[in-house]
Amino acid sequence: MADSWQTFPLEFKGGLLKNISPLQQGINAPGSATVLQNFEPSIEGGYRKIEGFSKADSNALSGSGNIRGIVRFGGAIIAARGTHLYRSSGSGWTQLTDSTSFPASTATAKVNGATSSTTTLVVDNNTGTILVGMVVTGTGISGTVTVQTVTDQNNLVLSSSQSLSNNVDLTFTEKSPTIGGSGKVRFAEYNFTGTDKLFIVDGNGKPYIFTGTSLAQQTSLASDFAGADFVTVHLERLFVAIGTTIICSGAASASSDNFSGSTSFEFDGTITDIITFREQLIIFSQNGIKKLTGKTNSDFAILPITDDVGAIAPDTVQEVGGDVMFLAADGLRLLGATERIGDFSLAVVSKSIQPEFSKFTANSTSFSSVTIREKSQYRIFGYNAGFTDDSALGIIGTQFASQGGEGMAWAETRGINSFSATSSYDSETEFIYFANDDGYVYRLESGNSFDGGDISATYQSPFFPVNDPRIRKTFYKLILYTEPSGSVDAEVSLKLDFEKDLDFQPSSITFSSSAEGTFFYNDSSSLFAQTGLVNNGSGYSASATSIAVDNLTITSASGLTIGDTFIIGTTTHTLTNAPTISGSAGSASSSDFSFTPGLAATTADNTQLFFTKINGVGATSYGSANTQSQFESQLIGSGFTAALRITSEDKNPAFSLDSATLEYTTNERR
Repeated sequence: MADSWQTFPLEFKGGLLKNISPLQQGINAPGSATVLQNFEPSIEGGYRKIEGFSKADSNALSGSGNIRGIVRFGGAIIAARGTHLYRSSGSGWTQLTDSTSFPASTATAKVNGATSSTTTLVVDNNTGTILVGMVVTGTGISGTVTVQTVTDQNNLVLSSSQSLSNNVDLTFTEKSPTIGGSGKVRFAEYNFTGTDKLFIVDGNGKPYIFTGTSLAQQTSLASDFAGADFVTVHLERLFVAIGTTIICSGAASASSDNFSGSTSFEFDGTITDIITFREQLIIFSQNGIKKLTGKTNSDFAILPITDDVGAIAPDTVQEVGGDVMFLAADGLRLLGATERIGDFSLAVVSKSIQPEFSKFTANSTSFSSVTIREKSQYRIFGYNAGFTDDSALGIIGTQFASQGGEGMAWAETRGINSFSATSSYDSETEFIYFANDDGYVYRLESGNSFDGGDISATYQSPFFPVNDPRIRKTFYKLILYTEPSGSVDAEVSLKLDFEKDLDFQPSSITFSSSAEGTFFYNDSSSLFAQTGLVNNGSGYSASATSIAVDNLTITSASGLTIGDTFIIGTTTHTLTNAPTISGSAGSASSSDFSFTPGLAATTADNTQLFFTKINGVGATSYGSANTQSQFESQLIGSGFTAALRITSEDKNPAFSLDSATLEYTTNERR
């Protein structure tokens, strides 16, 4: 005789597990995952569908090939492609290299004696140093003129004949250099003299310094610095890594960053990264990790942390929650654990997903990584030129303990195709960018789609025995508890007995709710009670990235800025400019709303848009409607073990899977 109904509660936690047998996982960790793709273990509990990404600038960088490096500096994005560096504030890329707009150096002088149709020029009253190749400008200069010969600082030969009056002021501008090499470009920001500056290395020539207004190669550095692959600033010194060598400059002074001198240290293996951590310089090679001790060039010394474990790939070393994570030959490790217990497997924090991780590393030819500090996450992305965007793989690690690997929970990403990546704070806003070979820089954690495409997310639990694996259960009801931040549309399937009999598996169940007219609190998908209407009699076509808006409830006093967001339909758009707004609240208008991604579909005049971020602040207002968070459905199915599979493929705002309950009866033991 069947028992009365019973309830089996399931709390979604533990992340992706791949290192224990299926039944053991179902018994000991029923809320963990056998599949966790584009869901992330959340520090707020449960599994949350990941945020999307959108173009940081709707324009592509010129050139071809991979974007070699990215950094946020001076409130803008700096990116490298080919032999050039570019800068964008969100509405077009400005070339920094091979440009007189960002000169490597300048000089001035006066014409000493009038000239007539001659290339010979005598000057005096000089400031700065005149160099061959400098571009010459001033009254009377005709065409593009450069310095062809410098006999001395007062006697020059120009590239074309000129007729100039006596005492005319001339300016001599050295174009900014191009970058060399073809590998990754890396950056290090510093400020010793009150001005933020950026060190840049290209794996080919000597490092460069960008000040925001000028770009110059540091030709005065010792020849040892040429070809640097990695760069950091430590103890007011420039440290670079080249092959098996670490080189440091002398200390910069408070008034100058003219780094002179050099001290070098040799390693046993190829250096794969350097990082400053807790006032120590940590140096990773392929087969070891060392640290720099001392305070000056004369007493610097290199001491080993371990000689048996290293970072096997560049761009995988990140500071995470008071420790340093890196990719070793046997998986992801934390520096603190490695230092305490050497090369034993206990230091490998990714051992719970080792089978998946081995496939991930085997299929990737290079890697990039970021930290998302607001989520206590480390993300590593694999890259292979053969990957399509949809097949690109990544790993998410969320840290729940302050230190150590025991508190890590794992998940996978698919669809984030990253060759280079970076993450940093600018004021109080976290910016995460990535790029590949399509020429665009993308902002991660931006919007509800993969640049206008659906986010496909899947969770599957292990097969749990519901107390006894040898007693058949009949399942009658499922209640799923979620935490939505907007409309929800997903499917849940009950899987039975390891899906051995595919003909007798229950049908999937759709659960959905609409959040139209609902406002949420301080969430990236939340809506302000601030709106506007599309203003164009004939509407706008799909993919448009600039529109006019009227009936705005926002005025110029409150304003909008680059990075603010709004929703049209179900698509979140990010402003790439700071629109000019005129008029009073309710009737204000703007003709220059520029944004990314482009419109998802043809958009008619008077279509309403809702703001989700204003002046960098997420929405903090409420509406009266309640969004459904609990979903209940009848089940039909009987088996000894069961699992839940939940899928979502859409552009809706992210939601969290919190927990579930299954109601069932047991049959008599046979």
